[in-house]
Amino acid sequence: MRNPFVQGRANAVGAALLCWITLSPGIATGACAGDCGTDGSVSVDEVITLVNLALNGGSVAACAPGDGDGDGSITVDEIVIAVTHALTGCPDSATPTATATASATPTVTPTADPELAYMSDAEFESRKTALLEAATVRLRPDSMTSVLAHLERDATDPAWEAPAGAVPADAWNAVFTKVANLKDTSDFDVLMLINLLYRFDGHPMVHPGIWQRAEETVLGFKYWYTQTGPEGVVDHMWYWTENHLIMFHTIEYLAGQRWPERRFTHTGMTGAEHKADARERLLDWFDLRARFGFSEFLSNTYYAFDLRPLLTLAEFADDEELVRRAQMTIDLLAYDLAIHTFRGAFGSPHGRAFKSNKTNASRESTFEAVKFLYDTTAIDYPDADDGTAVLFALSSRYRVPRVLQEIAAAPGPFANRQRMGIFFDEFERGAAAPHPDGFRYDTFEDLIVWWSMSNLTAWQVVPKTLELINTYDLWETDGFQPFRAVRDLTAVPGIAQTVALNLAHALSMPLLEQVNLYTYRTADYMLSSAQNYRIGSRSNEGHFWQATFDHEAIVFTQHPGIPPVESSNWSADGEPG
Repeated sequence: MRNPFVQGRANAVGAALLCWITLSPGIATGACAGDCGTDGSVSVDEVITLVNLALNGGSVAACAPGDGDGDGSITVDEIVIAVTHALTGCPDSATPTATATASATPTVTPTADPELAYMSDAEFESRKTALLEAATVRLRPDSMTSVLAHLERDATDPAWEAPAGAVPADAWNAVFTKVANLKDTSDFDVLMLINLLYRFDGHPMVHPGIWQRAEETVLGFKYWYTQTGPEGVVDHMWYWTENHLIMFHTIEYLAGQRWPERRFTHTGMTGAEHKADARERLLDWFDLRARFGFSEFLSNTYYAFDLRPLLTLAEFADDEELVRRAQMTIDLLAYDLAIHTFRGAFGSPHGRAFKSNKTNASRESTFEAVKFLYDTTAIDYPDADDGTAVLFALSSRYRVPRVLQEIAAAPGPFANRQRMGIFFDEFERGAAAPHPDGFRYDTFEDLIVWWSMSNLTAWQVVPKTLELINTYDLWETDGFQPFRAVRDLTAVPGIAQTVALNLAHALSMPLLEQVNLYTYRTADYMLSSAQNYRIGSRSNEGHFWQATFDHEAIVFTQHPGIPPVESSNWSADGEPG
Protein backbone atom coordinates (compact mmCIF):
# COMPACT_ATOMS: atom_id res chain seq x y z
CA MET A 1 0.00 0.00 0.00
CA ARG A 2 1.23 3.47 -0.82
CA ASN A 3 2.25 5.92 1.86
CA PRO A 4 -0.82 8.18 2.25
CA PHE A 5 1.37 11.25 2.03
CA VAL A 6 2.82 10.11 -1.29
CA GLN A 7 -0.68 9.47 -2.54
CA GLY A 8 -1.64 12.97 -1.40
CA ARG A 9 -4.54 12.11 0.87
CA ALA A 10 -4.67 15.04 3.21
CA ASN A 11 -7.98 13.54 4.26
CA ALA A 12 -6.36 10.49 5.83
CA VAL A 13 -4.35 12.76 8.11
CA GLY A 14 -6.97 15.45 8.58
CA ALA A 15 -9.85 13.18 9.49
CA ALA A 16 -9.62 9.44 10.06
CA LEU A 17 -6.29 9.31 11.88
CA LEU A 18 -7.33 12.25 14.04
CA CYS A 19 -10.58 10.65 15.08
CA TRP A 20 -9.52 7.06 15.76
CA ILE A 21 -6.81 7.42 18.35
CA THR A 22 -6.52 7.32 22.11
CA LEU A 23 -3.99 9.28 24.09
CA SER A 24 -1.51 7.99 26.64
CA PRO A 25 1.38 9.63 28.49
CA GLY A 26 4.35 10.08 26.19
CA ILE A 27 7.43 12.11 25.44
CA ALA A 28 7.31 15.87 25.88
CA THR A 29 7.59 17.70 22.55
CA GLY A 30 8.26 21.28 23.54
CA ALA A 31 6.17 24.16 24.76
CA CYS A 32 3.28 23.46 22.37
CA ALA A 33 3.68 21.19 19.38
CA GLY A 34 1.89 22.68 16.36
CA ASP A 35 1.89 26.26 17.64
CA CYS A 36 3.47 27.68 14.47
CA GLY A 37 2.91 31.28 15.55
CA THR A 38 4.16 30.64 19.10
CA ASP A 39 1.13 32.46 20.52
CA GLY A 40 0.26 29.73 23.02
CA SER A 41 -2.46 28.03 20.98
CA VAL A 42 -2.89 25.84 17.90
CA SER A 43 -5.36 27.05 15.30
CA VAL A 44 -7.09 25.19 12.49
CA ASP A 45 -4.94 27.09 9.98
CA GLU A 46 -1.81 25.80 11.73
CA VAL A 47 -3.09 22.21 11.57
CA ILE A 48 -3.70 22.63 7.83
CA THR A 49 -0.18 24.06 7.45
CA LEU A 50 1.23 20.91 9.04
CA VAL A 51 -0.87 18.67 6.78
CA ASN A 52 0.38 20.53 3.70
CA LEU A 53 3.99 20.31 4.89
CA ALA A 54 3.58 16.56 5.33
CA LEU A 55 2.00 16.16 1.91
CA ASN A 56 4.37 18.35 -0.06
CA GLY A 57 7.62 17.89 1.84
CA GLY A 58 8.15 21.60 2.41
CA SER A 59 10.58 23.13 4.86
CA VAL A 60 9.54 22.73 8.48
CA ALA A 61 10.78 26.27 9.05
CA ALA A 62 7.22 27.29 8.18
CA CYS A 63 6.17 25.65 11.44
CA ALA A 64 9.17 24.62 13.49
CA PRO A 65 7.09 23.83 16.63
CA GLY A 66 5.27 21.17 14.60
CA ASP A 67 8.46 19.13 14.15
CA GLY A 68 8.45 17.63 17.61
CA ASP A 69 11.33 15.21 17.12
CA GLY A 70 13.48 17.67 15.13
CA ASP A 71 14.02 15.35 12.16
CA GLY A 72 13.17 17.97 9.56
CA SER A 73 9.82 16.45 8.52
CA ILE A 74 6.22 16.40 9.68
CA THR A 75 4.80 12.99 10.57
CA VAL A 76 1.28 11.72 11.22
CA ASP A 77 2.01 11.44 14.96
CA GLU A 78 3.11 15.09 15.07
CA ILE A 79 -0.08 16.18 13.30
CA VAL A 80 -2.15 14.14 15.75
CA ILE A 81 -0.44 15.88 18.69
CA ALA A 82 -1.03 19.29 17.11
CA VAL A 83 -4.73 18.46 16.65
CA THR A 84 -4.92 17.40 20.30
CA HIS A 85 -3.55 20.81 21.27
CA ALA A 86 -6.05 22.51 18.96
CA LEU A 87 -8.86 20.60 20.68
CA THR A 88 -7.75 20.80 24.30
CA GLY A 89 -5.37 23.75 24.42
CA CYS A 90 -1.62 23.91 24.79
CA PRO A 91 -0.23 22.20 27.89
CA ASP A 92 1.74 23.92 30.60
CA SER A 93 5.48 23.61 30.08
CA ALA A 94 5.74 21.23 33.02
CA THR A 95 3.04 18.92 31.65
CA PRO A 96 4.21 16.08 29.38
CA THR A 97 2.57 16.12 25.96
CA ALA A 98 0.52 13.07 25.05
CA THR A 99 1.37 10.88 22.11
CA ALA A 100 -1.03 8.87 20.02
CA THR A 101 -1.35 5.11 19.98
CA ALA A 102 -3.62 3.20 17.64
CA SER A 103 -6.84 1.72 18.95
CA ALA A 104 -9.00 -0.97 17.39
CA THR A 105 -12.16 0.16 19.18
CA PRO A 106 -14.68 1.98 16.98
CA THR A 107 -15.91 4.25 19.76
CA VAL A 108 -12.72 5.78 21.19
CA THR A 109 -12.10 9.51 21.35
CA PRO A 110 -8.87 11.50 21.14
CA THR A 111 -9.35 13.27 24.48
CA ALA A 112 -10.50 12.43 27.96
CA ASP A 113 -13.61 14.56 27.37
CA PRO A 114 -15.75 13.45 24.39
CA GLU A 115 -17.47 16.83 24.41
CA LEU A 116 -14.18 18.34 23.20
CA ALA A 117 -13.65 15.76 20.49
CA TYR A 118 -17.00 15.50 18.73
CA MET A 119 -20.18 17.43 18.21
CA SER A 120 -21.70 17.51 21.69
CA ASP A 121 -24.87 15.59 22.50
CA ALA A 122 -26.67 18.86 23.18
CA GLU A 123 -25.67 20.33 19.82
CA PHE A 124 -26.54 17.10 18.04
CA GLU A 125 -29.99 16.94 19.62
CA SER A 126 -30.63 20.59 18.81
CA ARG A 127 -29.75 20.09 15.15
CA LYS A 128 -31.69 16.84 14.98
CA THR A 129 -34.77 18.55 16.41
CA ALA A 130 -34.54 21.38 13.88
CA LEU A 131 -34.15 18.99 10.97
CA LEU A 132 -36.99 16.68 12.04
CA GLU A 133 -39.32 19.62 12.65
CA ALA A 134 -38.66 20.81 9.11
CA ALA A 135 -39.01 17.29 7.72
CA THR A 136 -42.36 16.66 9.41
CA VAL A 137 -44.20 19.82 8.38
CA ARG A 138 -46.12 17.59 6.00
CA LEU A 139 -46.13 13.87 5.36
CA ARG A 140 -45.39 12.56 1.89
CA PRO A 141 -46.63 8.96 2.15
CA ASP A 142 -44.90 7.98 -1.11
CA SER A 143 -41.49 9.18 0.17
CA MET A 144 -39.64 6.69 2.33
CA THR A 145 -37.41 9.47 3.64
CA SER A 146 -40.42 11.51 4.73
CA VAL A 147 -41.90 8.46 6.45
CA LEU A 148 -38.57 7.70 8.14
CA ALA A 149 -38.36 11.26 9.53
CA HIS A 150 -41.92 11.07 10.83
CA LEU A 151 -41.31 7.73 12.52
CA GLU A 152 -38.12 8.97 14.18
CA ARG A 153 -39.84 12.08 15.52
CA ASP A 154 -42.61 9.88 16.86
CA ALA A 155 -39.99 7.79 18.67
CA THR A 156 -37.98 10.69 20.11
CA ASP A 157 -40.39 13.61 20.63
CA PRO A 158 -42.83 12.92 23.50
CA ALA A 159 -45.00 15.86 22.45
CA TRP A 160 -45.48 14.60 18.90
CA GLU A 161 -47.25 11.51 17.59
CA ALA A 162 -47.20 9.97 14.13
CA PRO A 163 -50.73 9.44 12.79
CA ALA A 164 -51.67 5.75 12.65
CA GLY A 165 -52.47 4.43 9.20
CA ALA A 166 -51.20 7.56 7.43
CA VAL A 167 -49.21 5.52 4.89
CA PRO A 168 -51.77 3.50 2.89
CA ALA A 169 -51.21 0.07 1.35
CA ASP A 170 -50.46 1.43 -2.13
CA ALA A 171 -48.13 4.28 -1.08
CA TRP A 172 -44.93 2.55 -2.20
CA ASN A 173 -46.29 0.66 -5.20
CA ALA A 174 -44.03 2.63 -7.55
CA VAL A 175 -40.97 1.71 -5.48
CA PHE A 176 -41.85 -1.98 -5.34
CA THR A 177 -42.54 -2.07 -9.10
CA LYS A 178 -39.26 -0.31 -9.89
CA VAL A 179 -37.24 -2.69 -7.72
CA ALA A 180 -39.02 -5.78 -9.04
CA ASN A 181 -38.10 -4.72 -12.58
CA LEU A 182 -34.45 -4.10 -11.59
CA LYS A 183 -34.44 -0.52 -12.81
CA ASP A 184 -31.37 1.63 -12.28
CA THR A 185 -31.02 3.18 -8.79
CA SER A 186 -33.21 0.44 -7.28
CA ASP A 187 -30.34 -0.04 -4.83
CA PHE A 188 -30.99 3.48 -3.49
CA ASP A 189 -34.58 2.47 -2.71
CA VAL A 190 -33.62 -0.83 -1.10
CA LEU A 191 -31.25 1.06 1.21
CA MET A 192 -34.18 3.07 2.55
CA LEU A 193 -36.25 -0.11 2.92
CA ILE A 194 -33.40 -1.60 4.95
CA ASN A 195 -33.33 1.46 7.20
CA LEU A 196 -37.08 1.34 7.75
CA LEU A 197 -37.13 -2.40 8.44
CA TYR A 198 -34.23 -2.24 10.89
CA ARG A 199 -35.67 0.73 12.76
CA PHE A 200 -39.46 0.62 12.60
CA ASP A 201 -40.71 -2.69 11.16
CA GLY A 202 -44.40 -3.07 12.00
CA HIS A 203 -45.05 0.54 13.10
CA PRO A 204 -48.80 1.27 12.83
CA MET A 205 -48.31 4.49 10.90
CA VAL A 206 -47.48 2.29 7.90
CA HIS A 207 -50.01 -0.19 6.51
CA PRO A 208 -49.11 -3.77 7.55
CA GLY A 209 -49.11 -4.87 3.92
CA ILE A 210 -46.27 -2.46 3.15
CA TRP A 211 -44.05 -3.98 5.82
CA GLN A 212 -44.68 -7.43 4.36
CA ARG A 213 -43.94 -6.26 0.79
CA ALA A 214 -40.80 -4.47 2.00
CA GLU A 215 -39.42 -7.70 3.47
CA GLU A 216 -40.34 -9.67 0.32
CA THR A 217 -38.67 -7.02 -1.85
CA VAL A 218 -35.40 -7.16 0.09
CA LEU A 219 -35.39 -10.98 0.04
CA GLY A 220 -36.12 -11.00 -3.69
CA PHE A 221 -33.52 -8.44 -4.72
CA LYS A 222 -30.49 -9.08 -6.92
CA TYR A 223 -27.41 -7.70 -5.14
CA TRP A 224 -24.64 -8.29 -7.69
CA TYR A 225 -24.45 -8.53 -11.44
CA THR A 226 -23.28 -12.17 -11.33
CA GLN A 227 -26.28 -13.32 -9.26
CA THR A 228 -29.51 -14.80 -10.60
CA GLY A 229 -32.41 -12.38 -10.88
CA PRO A 230 -36.13 -12.86 -11.50
CA GLU A 231 -36.81 -14.85 -14.65
CA GLY A 232 -37.72 -12.82 -17.72
CA VAL A 233 -36.66 -9.47 -16.21
CA VAL A 234 -33.87 -7.50 -17.92
CA ASP A 235 -31.48 -6.19 -15.27
CA HIS A 236 -31.04 -2.43 -15.92
CA MET A 237 -29.19 -1.68 -12.68
CA TRP A 238 -25.74 -0.08 -12.81
CA TYR A 239 -23.56 -1.79 -10.23
CA TRP A 240 -20.11 -0.51 -10.97
CA THR A 241 -19.61 3.15 -10.09
CA GLU A 242 -18.07 4.04 -6.76
CA ASN A 243 -21.34 5.06 -5.10
CA HIS A 244 -23.33 2.09 -6.42
CA LEU A 245 -20.68 -0.36 -5.22
CA ILE A 246 -20.87 0.75 -1.59
CA MET A 247 -24.67 0.91 -1.88
CA PHE A 248 -25.06 -2.66 -3.21
CA HIS A 249 -22.52 -4.19 -0.83
CA THR A 250 -24.06 -2.48 2.21
CA ILE A 251 -27.62 -3.56 1.51
CA GLU A 252 -26.53 -7.12 0.71
CA TYR A 253 -24.56 -7.35 3.96
CA LEU A 254 -27.38 -5.98 6.10
CA ALA A 255 -30.05 -8.06 4.36
CA GLY A 256 -27.96 -11.18 4.98
CA GLN A 257 -27.35 -10.15 8.58
CA ARG A 258 -31.09 -9.68 9.23
CA TRP A 259 -32.16 -13.00 7.68
CA PRO A 260 -29.11 -15.29 7.93
CA GLU A 261 -31.03 -18.57 7.67
CA ARG A 262 -33.50 -17.53 4.96
CA ARG A 263 -32.86 -18.57 1.38
CA PHE A 264 -33.28 -15.51 -0.81
CA THR A 265 -35.98 -15.77 -3.46
CA HIS A 266 -34.09 -15.54 -6.74
CA THR A 267 -30.41 -15.88 -5.90
CA GLY A 268 -30.92 -19.15 -4.03
CA MET A 269 -28.30 -18.06 -1.51
CA THR A 270 -28.83 -17.94 2.25
CA GLY A 271 -28.58 -14.67 4.10
CA ALA A 272 -25.35 -15.85 5.71
CA GLU A 273 -23.86 -16.48 2.25
CA HIS A 274 -24.92 -13.05 1.05
CA LYS A 275 -23.40 -11.47 4.16
CA ALA A 276 -20.07 -13.26 3.71
CA ASP A 277 -19.79 -12.31 0.03
CA ALA A 278 -20.72 -8.70 0.72
CA ARG A 279 -18.19 -8.42 3.53
CA GLU A 280 -15.30 -9.27 1.22
CA ARG A 281 -16.47 -6.75 -1.37
CA LEU A 282 -16.94 -4.09 1.32
CA LEU A 283 -13.38 -4.56 2.53
CA ASP A 284 -12.10 -4.28 -1.05
CA TRP A 285 -14.03 -1.02 -1.46
CA PHE A 286 -12.66 0.38 1.80
CA ASP A 287 -9.12 -0.59 0.81
CA LEU A 288 -9.43 1.31 -2.49
CA ARG A 289 -10.82 4.42 -0.79
CA ALA A 290 -8.05 4.36 1.84
CA ARG A 291 -5.42 3.97 -0.86
CA PHE A 292 -6.70 6.28 -3.59
CA GLY A 293 -9.55 8.37 -2.24
CA PHE A 294 -12.60 8.91 -4.41
CA SER A 295 -12.63 8.75 -8.20
CA GLU A 296 -15.96 10.61 -8.10
CA PHE A 297 -13.93 13.32 -6.38
CA LEU A 298 -15.70 16.01 -4.37
CA SER A 299 -19.00 15.24 -6.09
CA ASN A 300 -21.83 17.45 -4.86
CA THR A 301 -24.16 14.71 -6.08
CA TYR A 302 -22.57 11.38 -5.29
CA TYR A 303 -20.85 12.13 -1.99
CA ALA A 304 -24.42 12.11 -0.64
CA PHE A 305 -24.92 8.62 -2.06
CA ASP A 306 -21.66 7.43 -0.52
CA LEU A 307 -22.64 8.77 2.87
CA ARG A 308 -26.06 7.11 2.99
CA PRO A 309 -24.86 3.49 2.84
CA LEU A 310 -21.86 4.29 5.05
CA LEU A 311 -24.11 5.74 7.76
CA THR A 312 -26.44 2.75 7.44
CA LEU A 313 -23.58 0.25 7.66
CA ALA A 314 -22.04 2.03 10.66
CA GLU A 315 -25.42 2.03 12.39
CA PHE A 316 -26.49 -1.58 11.95
CA ALA A 317 -23.51 -3.80 11.12
CA ASP A 318 -22.58 -6.36 13.77
CA ASP A 319 -18.95 -6.44 12.59
CA GLU A 320 -16.62 -4.13 14.53
CA GLU A 321 -14.14 -3.79 11.67
CA LEU A 322 -16.82 -2.77 9.17
CA VAL A 323 -18.31 -0.29 11.62
CA ARG A 324 -14.91 1.28 12.29
CA ARG A 325 -14.00 1.52 8.61
CA ALA A 326 -17.40 2.97 7.70
CA GLN A 327 -17.02 5.62 10.43
CA MET A 328 -13.51 6.49 9.25
CA THR A 329 -14.65 6.81 5.64
CA ILE A 330 -17.48 9.11 6.72
CA ASP A 331 -14.76 11.21 8.38
CA LEU A 332 -12.89 11.40 5.07
CA LEU A 333 -15.98 12.61 3.22
CA ALA A 334 -16.84 14.99 6.05
CA TYR A 335 -13.32 16.44 5.87
CA ASP A 336 -13.72 17.06 2.14
CA LEU A 337 -17.04 18.79 2.80
CA ALA A 338 -15.52 20.88 5.60
CA ILE A 339 -12.46 22.08 3.73
CA HIS A 340 -14.37 22.91 0.52
CA THR A 341 -17.49 24.50 2.01
CA PHE A 342 -17.91 28.26 1.86
CA ARG A 343 -21.08 29.94 3.15
CA GLY A 344 -22.99 26.71 2.67
CA ALA A 345 -21.68 26.03 -0.84
CA PHE A 346 -19.62 22.94 -1.66
CA GLY A 347 -17.63 25.16 -3.98
CA SER A 348 -15.04 22.76 -5.34
CA PRO A 349 -14.42 20.96 -8.60
CA HIS A 350 -16.64 17.89 -8.87
CA GLY A 351 -15.75 14.65 -10.61
CA ARG A 352 -19.47 14.27 -11.29
CA ALA A 353 -22.09 17.00 -11.09
CA PHE A 354 -25.39 17.90 -12.74
CA LYS A 355 -26.59 21.21 -14.08
CA SER A 356 -29.40 21.38 -11.58
CA ASN A 357 -26.88 21.26 -8.71
CA LYS A 358 -24.54 23.98 -9.94
CA THR A 359 -26.20 27.37 -9.90
CA ASN A 360 -27.33 27.45 -6.29
CA ALA A 361 -25.76 25.65 -3.35
CA SER A 362 -29.16 24.87 -1.85
CA ARG A 363 -29.79 22.52 -4.78
CA GLU A 364 -26.66 20.45 -4.15
CA SER A 365 -27.34 16.89 -3.00
CA THR A 366 -24.89 17.50 -0.15
CA PHE A 367 -26.37 20.81 1.05
CA GLU A 368 -28.65 19.53 3.83
CA ALA A 369 -25.97 17.23 5.20
CA VAL A 370 -23.42 20.07 5.21
CA LYS A 371 -25.90 22.29 7.02
CA PHE A 372 -26.56 19.60 9.61
CA LEU A 373 -22.85 18.98 10.22
CA TYR A 374 -21.44 22.51 9.97
CA ASP A 375 -24.26 25.05 9.70
CA THR A 376 -22.12 27.59 7.81
CA THR A 377 -25.19 29.24 6.30
CA ALA A 378 -28.33 30.86 7.70
CA ILE A 379 -30.44 29.36 4.90
CA ASP A 380 -33.15 27.05 6.13
CA TYR A 381 -33.33 23.45 4.94
CA PRO A 382 -34.66 23.87 1.37
CA ASP A 383 -35.77 20.23 1.15
CA ALA A 384 -36.26 18.50 4.44
CA ASP A 385 -36.94 15.27 2.53
CA ASP A 386 -33.20 14.62 2.15
CA GLY A 387 -32.03 11.11 2.95
CA THR A 388 -28.42 11.99 3.79
CA ALA A 389 -29.22 14.64 6.40
CA VAL A 390 -31.97 12.47 7.91
CA LEU A 391 -29.59 9.51 8.27
CA PHE A 392 -27.02 11.76 9.97
CA ALA A 393 -29.74 12.86 12.38
CA LEU A 394 -30.81 9.29 13.10
CA SER A 395 -27.28 7.98 13.64
CA SER A 396 -26.33 6.76 17.11
CA ARG A 397 -22.86 5.53 16.05
CA TYR A 398 -21.45 8.56 14.26
CA ARG A 399 -20.66 12.08 15.42
CA VAL A 400 -18.69 14.55 13.35
CA PRO A 401 -15.32 15.40 14.95
CA ARG A 402 -15.22 18.91 16.36
CA VAL A 403 -11.98 19.65 14.52
CA LEU A 404 -13.88 19.25 11.24
CA GLN A 405 -16.49 21.73 12.44
CA GLU A 406 -13.65 24.13 13.23
CA ILE A 407 -12.17 23.63 9.77
CA ALA A 408 -15.55 24.31 8.14
CA ALA A 409 -15.87 27.56 10.12
CA ALA A 410 -12.23 28.71 9.79
CA PRO A 411 -12.04 32.09 8.00
CA GLY A 412 -8.62 31.44 6.46
CA PRO A 413 -6.79 32.30 4.41
CA PHE A 414 -5.45 28.81 3.79
CA ALA A 415 -4.67 26.52 0.88
CA ASN A 416 -5.54 22.84 0.59
CA ARG A 417 -3.88 20.46 -1.86
CA GLN A 418 -5.13 16.95 -2.52
CA ARG A 419 -4.56 14.12 -4.94
CA MET A 420 -7.26 11.54 -5.48
CA GLY A 421 -7.99 8.72 -7.88
CA ILE A 422 -6.01 6.11 -9.79
CA PHE A 423 -3.40 7.02 -12.39
CA PHE A 424 -4.33 6.03 -15.94
CA ASP A 425 -2.95 6.89 -19.39
CA GLU A 426 -5.55 6.31 -22.08
CA PHE A 427 -3.08 7.63 -24.71
CA GLU A 428 -0.39 5.04 -23.99
CA ARG A 429 1.04 3.56 -27.22
CA GLY A 430 2.33 0.08 -27.90
CA ALA A 431 1.73 -2.88 -25.65
CA ALA A 432 0.04 -1.97 -22.39
CA ALA A 433 2.69 -1.53 -19.72
CA PRO A 434 2.09 -3.03 -16.27
CA HIS A 435 0.03 -0.60 -14.25
CA PRO A 436 2.15 1.13 -11.55
CA ASP A 437 -0.37 0.18 -8.86
CA GLY A 438 -0.47 -3.46 -9.86
CA PHE A 439 -3.95 -3.58 -11.43
CA ARG A 440 -4.45 -5.86 -14.42
CA TYR A 441 -6.41 -5.43 -17.65
CA ASP A 442 -7.32 -9.09 -18.16
CA THR A 443 -9.37 -10.03 -15.07
CA PHE A 444 -12.98 -9.30 -14.18
CA GLU A 445 -11.84 -8.55 -10.62
CA ASP A 446 -9.71 -5.61 -11.72
CA LEU A 447 -12.17 -4.63 -14.44
CA ILE A 448 -14.49 -3.62 -11.59
CA VAL A 449 -11.76 -1.21 -10.42
CA TRP A 450 -11.58 0.33 -13.90
CA TRP A 451 -15.35 0.55 -14.26
CA SER A 452 -15.63 2.15 -10.82
CA MET A 453 -13.73 5.12 -12.27
CA SER A 454 -15.98 5.06 -15.37
CA ASN A 455 -13.15 3.59 -17.41
CA LEU A 456 -14.99 1.32 -19.83
CA THR A 457 -13.63 2.47 -23.20
CA ALA A 458 -9.88 3.04 -22.84
CA TRP A 459 -8.14 0.71 -25.29
CA GLN A 460 -6.35 -1.23 -22.56
CA VAL A 461 -9.63 -2.34 -20.94
CA VAL A 462 -11.79 -2.69 -24.07
CA PRO A 463 -11.28 -6.47 -24.56
CA LYS A 464 -12.34 -7.29 -21.00
CA THR A 465 -15.16 -4.73 -21.15
CA LEU A 466 -16.58 -6.43 -24.24
CA GLU A 467 -16.18 -9.86 -22.65
CA LEU A 468 -18.16 -8.81 -19.59
CA ILE A 469 -20.88 -7.15 -21.70
CA ASN A 470 -21.25 -10.26 -23.83
CA THR A 471 -21.02 -12.72 -20.93
CA TYR A 472 -23.87 -11.05 -19.04
CA ASP A 473 -25.79 -9.82 -22.12
CA LEU A 474 -25.63 -6.20 -21.06
CA TRP A 475 -26.43 -4.95 -24.57
CA GLU A 476 -30.13 -5.17 -23.71
CA THR A 477 -29.86 -2.97 -20.64
CA ASP A 478 -30.71 0.72 -20.54
CA GLY A 479 -27.09 1.58 -19.81
CA PHE A 480 -25.71 -0.08 -22.94
CA GLN A 481 -28.58 0.23 -25.42
CA PRO A 482 -27.15 3.45 -26.93
CA PHE A 483 -24.07 1.46 -28.02
CA ARG A 484 -25.86 -1.39 -29.74
CA ALA A 485 -25.44 0.41 -33.06
CA VAL A 486 -21.70 -0.29 -32.93
CA ARG A 487 -22.02 -3.83 -31.60
CA ASP A 488 -20.78 -5.36 -34.86
CA LEU A 489 -17.65 -3.21 -34.72
CA THR A 490 -16.82 -4.62 -31.30
CA ALA A 491 -16.91 -8.21 -32.54
CA VAL A 492 -13.17 -7.95 -33.22
CA PRO A 493 -11.50 -6.62 -30.04
CA GLY A 494 -8.36 -5.54 -31.94
CA ILE A 495 -10.39 -3.22 -34.16
CA ALA A 496 -12.28 -1.88 -31.16
CA GLN A 497 -8.99 -1.20 -29.37
CA THR A 498 -7.60 0.70 -32.36
CA VAL A 499 -10.72 2.85 -32.54
CA ALA A 500 -10.63 3.44 -28.79
CA LEU A 501 -6.99 4.58 -28.90
CA ASN A 502 -7.37 6.91 -31.87
CA LEU A 503 -10.58 8.46 -30.56
CA ALA A 504 -9.53 8.48 -26.91
CA HIS A 505 -10.15 12.22 -26.47
CA ALA A 506 -13.84 11.58 -27.22
CA LEU A 507 -14.54 7.95 -26.29
CA SER A 508 -12.94 8.17 -22.84
CA MET A 509 -15.32 11.01 -22.00
CA PRO A 510 -16.53 9.68 -18.60
CA LEU A 511 -13.06 8.59 -17.37
CA LEU A 512 -12.30 9.76 -13.84
CA GLU A 513 -8.56 9.37 -13.55
CA GLN A 514 -6.19 10.72 -10.92
CA VAL A 515 -6.69 14.41 -10.14
CA ASN A 516 -4.64 17.09 -8.38
CA LEU A 517 -6.85 19.56 -6.53
CA TYR A 518 -6.06 23.00 -5.19
CA THR A 519 -8.38 25.12 -3.03
CA TYR A 520 -7.68 28.58 -1.60
CA ARG A 521 -10.21 29.87 0.95
CA THR A 522 -10.42 33.27 2.59
CA ALA A 523 -13.06 35.02 4.67
CA ASP A 524 -14.47 36.60 1.51
CA TYR A 525 -14.21 34.00 -1.26
CA MET A 526 -13.00 30.55 -2.20
CA LEU A 527 -11.14 29.47 -5.36
CA SER A 528 -10.85 25.81 -6.28
CA SER A 529 -9.68 23.89 -9.33
CA ALA A 530 -8.62 20.53 -10.74
CA GLN A 531 -5.12 21.21 -12.01
CA ASN A 532 -4.47 20.49 -15.73
CA TYR A 533 -7.08 17.75 -15.71
CA ARG A 534 -7.43 15.66 -18.89
CA ILE A 535 -6.54 18.59 -21.14
CA GLY A 536 -8.15 18.44 -24.56
CA SER A 537 -10.54 15.60 -23.76
CA ARG A 538 -14.30 15.61 -23.50
CA SER A 539 -15.86 15.04 -20.13
CA ASN A 540 -19.21 13.84 -18.90
CA GLU A 541 -20.67 15.39 -15.75
CA GLY A 542 -17.35 17.10 -14.96
CA HIS A 543 -16.96 20.42 -13.17
CA PHE A 544 -13.35 21.55 -12.94
CA TRP A 545 -13.07 25.00 -11.40
CA GLN A 546 -15.19 27.38 -9.40
CA ALA A 547 -14.97 30.74 -7.64
CA THR A 548 -17.45 30.95 -4.76
CA PHE A 549 -18.60 34.17 -3.10
CA ASP A 550 -21.91 33.02 -1.65
CA HIS A 551 -24.38 30.18 -1.99
CA GLU A 552 -25.94 32.03 -4.95
CA ALA A 553 -22.86 33.92 -6.20
CA ILE A 554 -20.60 31.47 -7.99
CA VAL A 555 -18.48 31.60 -11.14
CA PHE A 556 -17.47 28.70 -13.37
CA THR A 557 -17.10 27.84 -17.04
CA GLN A 558 -18.82 25.02 -18.85
CA HIS A 559 -19.18 23.77 -22.41
CA PRO A 560 -22.23 21.49 -22.52
CA GLY A 561 -21.98 18.52 -24.82
CA ILE A 562 -25.60 18.99 -25.88
CA PRO A 563 -27.67 22.17 -26.26
CA PRO A 564 -29.14 23.12 -22.89
CA VAL A 565 -32.88 23.02 -22.37
CA GLU A 566 -34.35 26.45 -23.06
CA SER A 567 -35.61 27.58 -19.72
CA SER A 568 -35.35 30.57 -17.44
CA ASN A 569 -34.51 28.16 -14.66
CA TRP A 570 -31.38 26.11 -15.29
CA SER A 571 -32.37 23.72 -12.53
CA ALA A 572 -35.14 22.48 -14.88
CA ASP A 573 -32.41 20.92 -17.02
CA GLY A 574 -31.48 17.63 -15.41
CA GLU A 575 -28.86 16.63 -17.98
CA PRO A 576 -25.22 16.15 -17.01
CA GLY A 577 -23.33 19.42 -17.04
